[in-house]
Amino acid sequence: MKKFFCCHKGESSSGAVEAEEQTQPLQPVQLQPSSSQPVQDPQASSRSVKDENEAIFDENLFDNNEGLNLAWRNLWKSYEDAKVTHRFVAATHDPYPGPKIKWSEIFQGTLNFRNINYLGRGNFGEVYRCDIPRLDKTGAAKVQNNPSEEAHAEFLAEITTLHAANHPNVITLLGKCFHQDHRVIVYEFMHRGSLDHHLFPNTRLLRGRGRGLLQVYKVLSWTMRLRIAVGVAKALVYLHEELKMVHRDVKVSNVLLDKKFVPKLTDFGLASCIVEDENGVEKRSEITLIKGTPGCTAPETEELETPRVSPPRLPYFTLRWEEILEGTQNLDNTNLLGEGNFGQVYRCNLPRLNQVGAAKIQKVENEEAKTEFEAEITTLHRANHPNVINLLGQCVTDEDRVIVYQFMPRGSLDHHLYADTRPAPGLQQQRNAVLSWERRMSIALGVAEALIYLHEELKTVHRDLKVANVLLDEDFVPKLTDFGLATRMAHDGNGIEKQSQIDPIKGTMGCIAPETEGSGLVSSKSDVYSYGVFLLTLFTGRKAFDRSRPVASRKINGWLMSVWTREEYLPIVLDVALGNTYSAEGIKRLFQAARMCMDPNVLARPTMRFVETMVRQAAAYDVATLPPVLRRDLV
Repeated sequence: MKKFFCCHKGESSSGAVEAEEQTQPLQPVQLQPSSSQPVQDPQASSRSVKDENEAIFDENLFDNNEGLNLAWRNLWKSYEDAKVTHRFVAATHDPYPGPKIKWSEIFQGTLNFRNINYLGRGNFGEVYRCDIPRLDKTGAAKVQNNPSEEAHAEFLAEITTLHAANHPNVITLLGKCFHQDHRVIVYEFMHRGSLDHHLFPNTRLLRGRGRGLLQVYKVLSWTMRLRIAVGVAKALVYLHEELKMVHRDVKVSNVLLDKKFVPKLTDFGLASCIVEDENGVEKRSEITLIKGTPGCTAPETEELETPRVSPPRLPYFTLRWEEILEGTQNLDNTNLLGEGNFGQVYRCNLPRLNQVGAAKIQKVENEEAKTEFEAEITTLHRANHPNVINLLGQCVTDEDRVIVYQFMPRGSLDHHLYADTRPAPGLQQQRNAVLSWERRMSIALGVAEALIYLHEELKTVHRDLKVANVLLDEDFVPKLTDFGLATRMAHDGNGIEKQSQIDPIKGTMGCIAPETEGSGLVSSKSDVYSYGVFLLTLFTGRKAFDRSRPVASRKINGWLMSVWTREEYLPIVLDVALGNTYSAEGIKRLFQAARMCMDPNVLARPTMRFVETMVRQAAAYDVATLPPVLRRDLV
């Protein structure tokens, strides 16, 4: 069996053990401009040596973690030896371990990252089924689009560990790919998905995703569970005794199952080498960044509070007014996307950025608009999440202020729900498609994840969540927008969130939380209330506030009062556009979540993370075409 660590020529194993005092986080490889200086021996005293193909050898790449540094030096030596003996073609020089897969193969193999190939999501990216004809294999491609050093460190740890591994209960590495800001790891494809899908119904994929997965979930028998337990145990024995590695994140979602339910341990992004003393006896090491899964992490590992990592900031540009005028064809109405309180939004082509944007234009003399402009720029500059709109740039002149976001071709969600809203001219598309049950569930989950990110990572309250502030991309992926009212969360001396006072009171009638509307108090629970309203509007197709309804029923919770506690009546109030195709159990779960969100008592409302779990459970219920129900007006 191949060992992961071996001593470099001229070094003793005891010397390696002595240097192996602490496990440090992996550091990213740096690429620098090419040089005419020839490649030197990797054992030379110089720390960094350039070769003619721009690759950099750094003998202390892993910051004094001698175990990983030894493995790195040996990998580099093999790379240099192969060049000398002409076993490498010049165009394939690659000091990173693992076979190389082209970006075009990833792109074609995932069908341009279509939703049908979506398999799951991790901390730093998404996983897609990927067919690779050249290898005559089907893989699972984990695609990272995160420039942070933390993401790169986990990428390096994973490909380094899996390149060395060879065990029937450890996932096989098919290859890796680098393309601009994207990093991709491709594993073998596991037809039965992850173990948690078989244990917990709320973790299963939505319908229309996971092409090729055998999504027939049967109860795991006693014998099957024992075999899975033994298989995972064998994988850990191999890691500890052969590779001298600690996995650090063993959990049911990191165990994949093949067609015959054989378990494969995966996700080695936190893997660390085992530290031994001078007698070869293992000892505990200290990690500088405590990570792991709550409930699965050993108590000695989570003794210290896990530090939060600031979200990486996406670049944005200062644009010229001439670019705005040219991109909008001199603010032509054919490019108009919408109008707000303080200005208009236009489709804006930006050749310099090779992007199409949406430019919100405000007049400078409006001081109230200036405050919202600054709040939006500040929040979006800090944000980086797939369900939060991206900021492309800004422009300020003597007369105008402009924020430019990424362009969303399907417009805002309200255009797809309400018959009296018309598609904007700038969208240049046909009448909006009917939103199916599955698509609405996906939108509800995406918006919930955006709010979790705002509350937990950015410590920010949105304050104006509504269907008009949710935009949809080409694949109906929701993006939360309009952060003009965004407010930083307030905390007491013990770090516990508290309500803060705002003045003046702003928000959207029917969506604003009662404590905000009545007393100007805001907190993350204000967003939770608005999310409850959002769920009701999304699945009933009714507006949050409608003056055409009787006074007592103008707010949507008042309109629903007669069925609020009668679950058998819930199908009556569903959006007629859904027809009879929906989940009876799912709608009960959704309305239960909405009622909890809209509790008048602020402290009784759940957190967004808890709400997201309830919505995900609702999405897991089977969808069926049910008998027609008699729909009647409730008012």
